[in-house]
Amino acid sequence: MSARHNAELAHAIYDAFNRNDLDAALQLATDDVEISFIPFGQTFRGREGFRAFMQGFRSAFPDIRIQVTNQVATDQGVVNEFTWTGTHTGPLAAPAGEVPPTGRVAGYPVCEVWEVRNGRLAAIRNYQNAATLLQQLGVVPDPAEEAKNLAVLERAREQWNLGNLEGYLELYDESCTVHGPPGIPPGKASVRAFYQAFMAAFPGNQLGFDEVLAHGDRILSRFTVRGTQHGEFQGIPPTGKSVEVTGMTILRFAGGKCVERWNQADFLGMLQQLGAVPAPAGG
Repeated sequence: MSARHNAELAHAIYDAFNRNDLDAALQLATDDVEISFIPFGQTFRGREGFRAFMQGFRSAFPDIRIQVTNQVATDQGVVNEFTWTGTHTGPLAAPAGEVPPTGRVAGYPVCEVWEVRNGRLAAIRNYQNAATLLQQLGVVPDPAEEAKNLAVLERAREQWNLGNLEGYLELYDESCTVHGPPGIPPGKASVRAFYQAFMAAFPGNQLGFDEVLAHGDRILSRFTVRGTQHGEFQGIPPTGKSVEVTGMTILRFAGGKCVERWNQADFLGMLQQLGAVPAPAGG
């Protein structure tokens, strides 16, 4: 067959896939068609295998669409470059197990090498970056996203140590929730009020990170805050005493902002250092 026919054959099959007419796509393939899905190491044989290959993506991404961006055709086959997009609302079969629906939108470029025989599709070798797909679905961490979140947190620490509360608060989403310190209702305004009171009580205090670990959309940090009390704090008048408070926090990020945080700090130790409660016997 001519190169032109083979290019048109690819468009016809992709168009049938886009409108979810898998039977029409199968009629354009040979009985012994073979699909090699390179990233997962899978091979699908025969028309029913071809159906299973297509149905796997359509079940996982019911609104999936393919857009051909480039073709190089010969009289023996055609190389297709295309992009696809879809919303993950169904289970996705993967080598490590089924990925349940995430509701996330995914998509990226793909390259397929087609062999055509007697005017019909005889074989496909599908090349794509499956790691990108799993990262987009949140199944495996995206190193680039982790790095961005770490940079956001480090900038927040720098702004805190400069005494720039508003700069520090850029870390948080407007609807953020902080678990840990008592009396902080959900929302950025409540977070602002709590830390405003802390900064007023311990002006110039310094925040240090003793250890920081990132995984996916979460960052875990061990921290130490050092400062001197020059203002009232939770009913305790200024003492002029210096404190060193250690703690641990987990932050969950979305869209480059902290949307939820779990915080545990040694407030009892801080109260003991301020003399507000007795130190342990023998301490």
